[in-house]
Amino acid sequence: MNYKYLTSDKLLNKLDKQSSEEKLSEIPEGLIQLVDNDIINYCFNKKTGLKEKPTPRVLVNWVKNGIVKVDEKDKGKIKRFDKLESIWLNILVEMRDFGLPIKSIQRARKILFEYAFKNLTLFKFQILNTIIKEQQILVVYKDGASRIIDIDGYTKLLNKHFLQPHLSFKLTDFIELEYPNNSFNQNFNITAPFENIGKMKLLFFLRTGEFQFMKVKLSEGDTRYIENVEMLLKSEDVLKAFLDWKFEEIIISIDDEANTVITSKN
Repeated sequence: MNYKYLTSDKLLNKLDKQSSEEKLSEIPEGLIQLVDNDIINYCFNKKTGLKEKPTPRVLVNWVKNGIVKVDEKDKGKIKRFDKLESIWLNILVEMRDFGLPIKSIQRARKILFEYAFKNLTLFKFQILNTIIKEQQILVVYKDGASRIIDIDGYTKLLNKHFLQPHLSFKLTDFIELEYPNNSFNQNFNITAPFENIGKMKLLFFLRTGEFQFMKVKLSEGDTRYIENVEMLLKSEDVLKAFLDWKFEEIIISIDDEANTVITSKN
């Protein structure tokens, strides 16, 4: 690509877009399938209302500057932010508390939310990656340049002094605020989670705790009722069935309007 005649802002946009698309193109195909899954999108699209921070006046300013997005159909409503936007708001409060300028946040927002590959943005990918697989760190430089890397990679870069002065945010710290029943510190020992969508869906609900109950049919005549992760951890038979990926079906009730079914064949 010829960058010779681009202004500095346009050049940054081009480079940011290219970098984001290259990162997104490396995503496992299974995770892209999860992004398109109706039930996962149903969970992410649930709307929540304002928190203690920011104040309504500050929020109006953030919307005006494009660092928070509200759908036209949700303006004026009490519940207006989906899960991804709510997680971003949690991070944004911290960014502003650290004094990161609006212009820098605008660039970070564009990198994380606007450059997409197969309908998958960098922010959505890394939120799912953190929930399903491993901790990720959001690194934001003072000019707004941003990247998200796993915790081991971040530690190595720090130890080798390869990182310029920056802000760093552990994504789980901000995801946890939206999922009070989470179990992100629990290892469920489900191997190769990206190999099929059933494993990814199950891990999503186990780690977020975003379900009313599960009915786990181990075999004909043997169905276990699980109300929460604490109950699951006391059921060695069910945990082993998940580990071995051998069961007939799992019915997950998300709320009064939605449920999903997982079998060991999907």
